[in-house]
Amino acid sequence: MRASPEDFFVEEVASFEPSGEGEHLLLSVEKRGLTTHAVARRLAEWAGLEEFAIGYAGLKDRHAVTRQRFSVHLPRRIAPDLAALQSAELQVLQSSWHNRKLPRGALAGNRFILLLRELQGDQAAIEQRLERIAARGLPNWFGEQRFGRDGDNVATALSMFAGRRVGREQRSILLSAARSELFNRVLAARVADDSWDRGLEGEVWMLAGSRSVFGPEPWSEVLAARLASFDIHPSAPL
Repeated sequence: MRASPEDFFVEEVASFEPSGEGEHLLLSVEKRGLTTHAVARRLAEWAGLEEFAIGYAGLKDRHAVTRQRFSVHLPRRIAPDLAALQSAELQVLQSSWHNRKLPRGALAGNRFILLLRELQGDQAAIEQRLERIAARGLPNWFGEQRFGRDGDNVATALSMFAGRRVGREQRSILLSAARSELFNRVLAARVADDSWDRGLEGEVWMLAGSRSVFGPEPWSEVLAARLASFDIHPSAPL
């Protein structure tokens, strides 16, 4: 359980440097207690734009301290006062110009810092498990926040697939929840048979630190060595 947002810190790892030119203002922000959509709405109101003019690479947890980038389309290259955005919940850390809107998935990954409080149990066993995680890694599940406040996003997604009409923003959230549910089910099956960190016949591989994939290809010592060094990872349907 998180006692405060500071117990969970997430920071995007950028996949590119700003071009320094163009008509999209790229903002690096730190937020507390806000969803990514809430920040996008604030930026749209601040710039006098529709929300579709705001870009971001991915959704970040509300109940955390998170750092991520947003792009704001300003064709005249005239930005309102950044000081008007600053608050206890939202801080602009850096700004620069870029030549395109920030698309979904435009990041190398995310960096996490978790604070564990009031640990109970065998300290030696906890240390041993942490060492095992460092050596082997751990299954990368999608968490509860992906499935909505009451966990009903998947059920709502199924009703959408059956014909229920929803808004564009909600549609994006529901599609993400449905994909995440499929991913988690495949991962659960592979955890159950202890194949989650091994190559299977027909495996599609993901390159570490990127969204690039390759395969399938026959299992080999080369693939085994790359897997052991965390250069590649087994993927799952998304």
